[in-house]
Amino acid sequence: MISILVPVLNEARVMPELLQHLLALDGDKQILVIDGGSTDETRDVARHCPPVRLLSALRGRGRQIQTGAEAARGRILLALHADCRLPRDALSQIETVCANGTSWGWFDLRYDSPCTSLRVVERLLNLRSRIWADPTGENAVFATREAWNEAGGCPQEPLMEDFLLARRLRRVGRGTALRAPVLCSARRYEFWGVANMCVRCILLWLAFRLGAPPSALARFYPHVRTGSPEARRAPSTGAQPAEPVTRNARLTY
Repeated sequence: MISILVPVLNEARVMPELLQHLLALDGDKQILVIDGGSTDETRDVARHCPPVRLLSALRGRGRQIQTGAEAARGRILLALHADCRLPRDALSQIETVCANGTSWGWFDLRYDSPCTSLRVVERLLNLRSRIWADPTGENAVFATREAWNEAGGCPQEPLMEDFLLARRLRRVGRGTALRAPVLCSARRYEFWGVANMCVRCILLWLAFRLGAPPSALARFYPHVRTGSPEARRAPSTGAQPAEPVTRNARLTY
């Protein structure tokens, strides 16, 4: 069985479609939604979906993911962002590579936008993750229970927990990249602008690589959150984000 760990915060708008998507995935699975203190109806939506287990944790993806991992029953753990959608046969792909000796891995990613610039961003991100075995959280990282525990679990940092988790897992074994892409929301790029978002993320990544602590970098991360100061100060990009919850639901991290 694969335990799917989904950290959420104020995701009521996307929860119905997200849970429908997860329940429709082929394969034996356990779905854990780990709430980081939502103030909307996120918890109610999850609570009224009986196959889903709802957990609570202190806010922060790293903390929430690790809380889910500690409660999970699956022999394989899969961390998934609420705005990402897996291939229909994702679980069987994971089971197959793990049965063949892989201890951890990730999927390529693709953004749900027709923007040509994002095709370039996708290729570069997928190439980087393959060369350095350094996937982001959007790549839907998975690991066997043994590898996860040996790595020490998910770092409970406010930012860069995905890179730190990959770093820990690389010490356990060689990761495997699956080419079937995870479909990810492009809202941050639409909201901040592709060039602006790329520059910010590159600078944060370089600072992290040079030793800057995630706690110091967190204040510079380009959030997109309803009513947040960051959202109110965001520059106009000329592009209007789409509203359907099935595609571009507003991010909460």
